[in-house]
Formats: sequence, structure tokens, C-alpha cells
Amino acid sequence: MITNGLNTFTKEYWTPQNATNDYARLDAQGPGGVASPGKVYDRSFIRFESISMGYTLPRTWTSKYQMSNVKVYGSVRNVAVWQKDWQYGDPETGGLATRIFSLGLNVTF
Repeated sequence: MITNGLNTFTKEYWTPQNATNDYARLDAQGPGGVASPGKVYDRSFIRFESISMGYTLPRTWTSKYQMSNVKVYGSVRNVAVWQKDWQYGDPETGGLATRIFSLGLNVTF
């Protein structure tokens, strides 16, 4: 009963004892067995997709160690997402959107 790491039991889903229009029952089917019957949610969002930066060390520092070039760099993907009322993971895909960190070092002798 966990969908994409989201706890489904924290929602007030429809049951015969809790007749609500906020969340359909967990196994709801539309007419003719169509999956995902129709409540439309606002998926408006702002995504901060990526940050990348790098720094090349000055040659006065690297020449002491017989290195011609040293570059340190890093990036972050899927930095942040701001959405209004969407509670089901990533608003763009409906699934998970993992944050990815990359660090690197480029040395030339």
C-alpha cells in the first residue's frame, strides 16, 4: 500500500464509512474499467533543475607539483521543486525525482 515511497494511509480515502470527495478509494476504476478516474489536480510547479560549477586552480599553485592544470567541479541535478497542492511525488512525472550529486577532479600533468 505504499506508492512511490508515499504513505497512502495518511490520506482520508473514500470508504463506505468515510464518504468523501477529496480522495477516491485506492482501487477506484472509472466507467468501463478505465484506470485513474477523473479528479483533475493542479500540477503547476517551478523546478530548479541544475547547478554546475567548476574552478581551475591558478598555475602558480599547480606548477609546484609539476601539474599543468587542476580543475575541481561539481553539479547537482533536480535541486528543488516548488508546487502548490500536489502531494504525489514529482509533479512532472508523478513518480520519484531523485537528487543527483556529482563531484570531480581533472588533473593534467
